[in-house]
Amino acid sequence: TSLTAALTLGALQAEPFQEAKVTRVVNKVSLLPANQDSRSAKIGDAVAGRTGVKTGVDSRAELQFPDQTVTRIGANALFRFEAGGRSMDLEGGTMLFSSPKGIGGGQVQAGAVTAAVKGTSFLISFKLGGEVKVIVLDGKVLVSLTEFPAIRRLIRSGQMVIVPAGATKIPKATRVELKRILETSRLLESGGFDPLFSQSLLDQSANR
Repeated sequence: TSLTAALTLGALQAEPFQEAKVTRVVNKVSLLPANQDSRSAKIGDAVAGRTGVKTGVDSRAELQFPDQTVTRIGANALFRFEAGGRSMDLEGGTMLFSSPKGIGGGQVQAGAVTAAVKGTSFLISFKLGGEVKVIVLDGKVLVSLTEFPAIRRLIRSGQMVIVPAGATKIPKATRVELKRILETSRLLESGGFDPLFSQSLLDQSANR
């Protein structure tokens, strides 16, 4: 069963994504332009629509869009985005999506999962077996089954939901130790990245 993890959205009038810049490369990161050979990514590279970003073992990358939306891709992941819209694909692995409040958000698809976001930071992972995990760092996420959108559950900051492959309902959200995630995630400062736009809010939530 398909799954949608949708954050409360209001981005329909937002400027579309046309390209992003590579702002961090750790270990092996490759760009896969459509109909071209892959090449190693470097800081400053422009990533246009449908160019894939692929990471190797113990590798990660960061892309920043002109509106300060940031995506970070973990190890052994493949990421693409659609130019002319505000949607992107995670074709395996883990990614972080962070969009400043009021900017416009976007939509992430991970396998059978779609996450529509605005003013929110969250982690989403997709296992090849089909399991989807969403951890909300700040903001809210409305998780629903794509084929049955009325089956949904609102996930808030500091909560996690794991939806197994073939699910017919959304499991209850569980609390996560947000402070520990902030201290250990390889897609946050502990992985060598700069603080997020909403870092002060994240720290306040973790301390609470």
